[in-house]
Amino acid sequence: MSDLRDEQQDRRRLRRGPVIAVLSVAVLVLLTLSGVLGAQLLFSDDEEPPAGGATTSSAPPSSQPVIRDDLKVTVGEGGSAASEHDPSVPVGYEPTCKGAVEAATNYLVGLNELRPSGGELTQEDYLALVKDRTTGEYQSEAIESAQAFFERVGDTEGPVPVIHPEWGGFTVAECSEGESATINIVSASDYTGTGEFYYVATSTQLAWADDDWKVSGIGDAEAPTTLPEEPVTAPDDEVSTLVGTHTQWENYEDAS
Repeated sequence: MSDLRDEQQDRRRLRRGPVIAVLSVAVLVLLTLSGVLGAQLLFSDDEEPPAGGATTSSAPPSSQPVIRDDLKVTVGEGGSAASEHDPSVPVGYEPTCKGAVEAATNYLVGLNELRPSGGELTQEDYLALVKDRTTGEYQSEAIESAQAFFERVGDTEGPVPVIHPEWGGFTVAECSEGESATINIVSASDYTGTGEFYYVATSTQLAWADDDWKVSGIGDAEAPTTLPEEPVTAPDDEVSTLVGTHTQWENYEDAS
């Protein structure tokens, strides 16, 4: 818990919105047919973002959030079935970038070692869930980490962790549909049961395995704006707006 707070306090202002260099050149052109002199301004940043992947537009953030139609994601939705180890975790995602965002978001909430201490499921079911929802070398790392944690805490009861991805937003850092994806998410978490939430940015790497998106790695991510250092008890509207108006980040859809 203290590590989480220290980590968030160490985060610096990280605005990755591209800076546009605009060269304005007056060109004197002699039109031989009409004898008319004209001036023309030349700009170079008018390319369309690539289809099907994360946007790479160099345009500055707009004043209102604009969510791509193919990336409208609601926390808790997605998938075609519920995990046999934990019905609260959806499985069976589409092999699309949107499916990858849905999977990363639901795994961020569902794959939390504190959940058994909060009584949401048994340690055995959690380990089975981790084994089923991870892949590659990361699978053994995640299982060993969870086992070591359970050995330390034993049967100690604790608060149910609460995570709100919808208080922040997400970006598709990389995505090859049906192969791999990296999804970065800004969320707010309360692991103490006090109702105080800390903002943090995380990165989830996914791989398409056994006809589903599964976690192949996790880590820290750079937030597109400054995150509050102090805990909050409600969504920070400034964070939500700045995340949603960034050219490469999206807000989550309203669940209601």
